[in-house]
Amino acid sequence: MNKKQNLLIAKKNNFNKIILVFIIYFLSQFPGFIFTGNDILNSYYLLIALITIFTIIKSYKENFPIINYQISLFILSLLVTIYGLSTYKWFFLDTINLNFYGTYPTAYIYMSEFSSNVIRSSGLARSSMILIIPLILLILIKKINTISLITFLFLSSIIYLTQSRVVIFFYIIFTIFLIIFYLRKKKLKYKLSKMFILLLLPIIFSNFMIFSKEIIRTTDFDKIYKSFKNKIIYKDTYEKPSHYTKLHDYGYVEHKFYAEILVRPRLVRPVEEYSFSSNRVTYWKNVISNSKRPLFGYGALGDKFLIDRNSANAFIYSYASGGLISVFLLLIIFIRYSFLSIKLILIDKVVLSMKNLIILSSIFTIIFLMYRSLAEVGIAVFSIDFMIFLTCITICEKSLSQK
Repeated sequence: MNKKQNLLIAKKNNFNKIILVFIIYFLSQFPGFIFTGNDILNSYYLLIALITIFTIIKSYKENFPIINYQISLFILSLLVTIYGLSTYKWFFLDTINLNFYGTYPTAYIYMSEFSSNVIRSSGLARSSMILIIPLILLILIKKINTISLITFLFLSSIIYLTQSRVVIFFYIIFTIFLIIFYLRKKKLKYKLSKMFILLLLPIIFSNFMIFSKEIIRTTDFDKIYKSFKNKIIYKDTYEKPSHYTKLHDYGYVEHKFYAEILVRPRLVRPVEEYSFSSNRVTYWKNVISNSKRPLFGYGALGDKFLIDRNSANAFIYSYASGGLISVFLLLIIFIRYSFLSIKLILIDKVVLSMKNLIILSSIFTIIFLMYRSLAEVGIAVFSIDFMIFLTCITICEKSLSQK
């Protein structure tokens, strides 16, 4: 066996090892159910995660990672389009709010018959960021066309108007890095044109949407629409749809159309006065202080068992669900793909081209999902983040094995 063949096997073994880490990570959360009062039905998240992992293994062997990635983006595009347009409709016609923050669940109240698990504004921003990563790379590679521009403005406006600080910060840093790193040899005029499209144009477009919304809100069109809606749908009196109240119990879900005109429009999302992190640090402290099982944890969704809410951090979630064992295994995954991302971008210097569009998109998506997992549970539990992350790492590992 020659040196090249040995190297190929070693690289394939890296993928096998990391998949094994993932499997053990989820298996390590089963013992928590046995010795605690956590709901055994939460094991569903572990089982479906394991099924997904084995599906990815099969995909890797059959050379389907890229197809999986494309399918994932297609499905995500449908979801973002449906929820994004519903949010825009809510934004323009059903609220005085000047941003998309707090869309859950009022913007999707009429979707409750289809699904009670509607997306939050942060989830909409996350999904839009996953979709816009390959689009931004494409804009840097070639001249933007009308379809790409419309799609880009739609996605970028969702990111800005949802006001998810985690996603907006990544978007700005990601874009600046791309311009500095990949366009360093381009002329200044070219750099400025790309910077205008990627950074300034979304802000201009988003503010134009806000300006348009205010015109609608302060003119007779708004009154006519709300009056018509009240008379036709609600028969002059506001009533929550019965099918919705059976699925949800949210005291704040109300559409008092006339009363809200008297409320001052809110341009910037509300932020807790004494907590810049939206109480995340408090949640982290509460999980750590309440846990009496530091080694094995409390099983899947252990954070909700301990503090009755999402812990908003992948490592804190892992600590609550699988103890220090799960934390250590998740740390291995983070180290592996932090190293791999650095290697492919800064050391191997994968060229920005159409040929490398999917591999580069996968790398930056991995970076985004790991970064987001510091402020959300993210890839630590079965979710969209987890499925996209698995798909992207198979593409990167496959790329290494083929070198």
